[in-house]
Amino acid sequence: MSLAVTLIIIGLVIGFLAFCFAALNMFRGVTSPSFSFGGMIAGHLGAMVVMAFGGLLFAVGVILGIINALNLIR
Repeated sequence: MSLAVTLIIIGLVIGFLAFCFAALNMFRGVTSPSFSFGGMIAGHLGAMVVMAFGGLLFAVGVILGIINALNLIR
């Protein structure tokens, strides 16, 4: 069960940090006149990939937790 909880927490932290990075990147792109739109999109896409990885870790942790809980019921 501890592996499942660890994966869930790590997935949430990675997803939250990637979301903050994407939001900061978009904010810099809107407020700075010298910031390029292409760089903003590239940074945003990179953050989306990291968010997807965090979501994958979260989903694996949830699935492991469900399997572990079902094994405890039997």
